[in-house]
Amino acid sequence: MAGVGNGGVSGARAVLGRLTRSPLLAKLRALHLTGGQAADDGADLLADCEHLRDLRVLRLGQNAVGDRGVEALSSSPYLANLTTLVLHGNLVGDLGARLLASCERLPNLQALDLSDNLIGDAGAEALARTPLLSRLTRLNVANQCKGWSPGLRGQPYPIQPAQQRALVERFGPEACAF
Repeated sequence: MAGVGNGGVSGARAVLGRLTRSPLLAKLRALHLTGGQAADDGADLLADCEHLRDLRVLRLGQNAVGDRGVEALSSSPYLANLTTLVLHGNLVGDLGARLLASCERLPNLQALDLSDNLIGDAGAEALARTPLLSRLTRLNVANQCKGWSPGLRGQPYPIQPAQQRALVERFGPEACAF
């Protein structure tokens, strides 16, 4: 999505809208759209794209994707083969983390990057307690922030030690990044 030009957010979404209608996407196994201003509307478009049935890796870092976008992605019938989902540097909060933790539509997920988002202790606890992410071997929840405004991420908010321990107990120390 980088290089969309001067179209800004609406231009990025227009390009993504055209892209998701292309049957050529069916040949892709990895889609990297980092930094593309896709936002929740872009996540909706990807979640509704039947051409992504065989996609294994989806990278949507730094796209202003929030909880609504996570809801779309986690409920998509077309993303069940994902093994890697990267959502670093977005606007995912506790609700988004809980949605991923309760998601039955991503059974093959092995790596989940939620670093640099807005996840607090409740979201971390939901991830730690879920039985649904049983194949997860890599979980990154580093550098969470509380508060957000355009151009200013907010105050650092590390996942608290109790939730860190719960995540390590659930996924193992080699799988977790804080």
